[in-house]
Amino acid sequence: MHRLLRLCLWQVIFISITTYSVSLFAFEEEGIRIRGPKATDMFPYDQYGPITSKDTLWNIALKVRPDPTLSVYQVMQALYQKNPQAFKENNLNHLNNGQYLKLPSVREMRAINPLEAKSKSTSDDKIWQKKVAKTVKKKIVPPSELAIKKEDLDATKKEINAQLEEINSKQTVRLETIQNDVLDSIDGLQAILKENAVVDEKISTVNQQLNVFKEASTIEDEKQNAQLALIMSLQQELLKMAEASEQALLLEKQKAELENEGITSQLWFQILMSTLPAFFVLSLLFWFLRRQKGGETEAVAKPKKSKAVAEEKAKPADTTEEPLAALDNEPSLDDELSLDDELSLDDELSMDLGEDELNLDDSLFADDADDGLGSLDDEDD
Repeated sequence: MHRLLRLCLWQVIFISITTYSVSLFAFEEEGIRIRGPKATDMFPYDQYGPITSKDTLWNIALKVRPDPTLSVYQVMQALYQKNPQAFKENNLNHLNNGQYLKLPSVREMRAINPLEAKSKSTSDDKIWQKKVAKTVKKKIVPPSELAIKKEDLDATKKEINAQLEEINSKQTVRLETIQNDVLDSIDGLQAILKENAVVDEKISTVNQQLNVFKEASTIEDEKQNAQLALIMSLQQELLKMAEASEQALLLEKQKAELENEGITSQLWFQILMSTLPAFFVLSLLFWFLRRQKGGETEAVAKPKKSKAVAEEKAKPADTTEEPLAALDNEPSLDDELSLDDELSLDDELSMDLGEDELNLDDSLFADDADDGLGSLDDEDD
């Protein structure tokens, strides 16, 4: 009997330790817990187990219920129908230890009538209570055995406490390592966040510099565009001035050409130029004829003079009246000299006039030739 009790206690201790370690390991492995609809806690696995002596179907149903709108009786009945091999004597309260329960779906749970599930649970509870009462009556123990059991319980308690302390020490070590890892990760995250903040500041400064550079470049572009526009306007003005000066020079040249062409194309100039050769020829003829006429008058005057001298020598000296009359009638020496002087003066004047006319004609002809050559040069230009 003592041996059976000790074995039961050891089983309880072992199962509690294993369940605690498994639950802790599952908690560590889970990480993030899944939440069901309407922020309900869903069981993260498709089966539950292994079943221990502490487990009841009511507690299991509360753990694995996916939706609070479902009743616990519906979940219990669904687990019973899904896993008939895990129940002894077809009773909801009598579970087989070490079994794994397959979890039904929500649809299967909703398909069960809650009233029928509740009636099944109450009937099984009544049957289970009767059975438990019978076993309690059979297991009445005398006080001597109870004292022995108390000593065994104290020893087992000490062993359990020692094991629990060992487990706690191990768990504390693991928790400390986990905490250290978490702190290291937090420190690493803080360092990363600081680096990100520094990088963000650098990026912001670079963006500001880029904005300043863009503004400066836009201002420079505007200045360059204004300068280019000013240069273009100045070039256009210079081109206009050059075109105006060229047009003025061209107009002056055309005007000079028109003036030159106008002088030469006028009627009086053409008549003058056409009559100049004839006038020149006529002046030469007039001068030549006048010279011939002057020579003839001199030849006629010389015989008259010689004849008068001879007659004077032939007459007597005493006849003074007739000679005086003759002298009065005939030209005297002074008169002849004056006549000769007048003839010579007339001839010289005529010759001078002829030469002046020739010189005038030559100068006019030279001026006309120069004007003609100048007009030809202007036309060639």
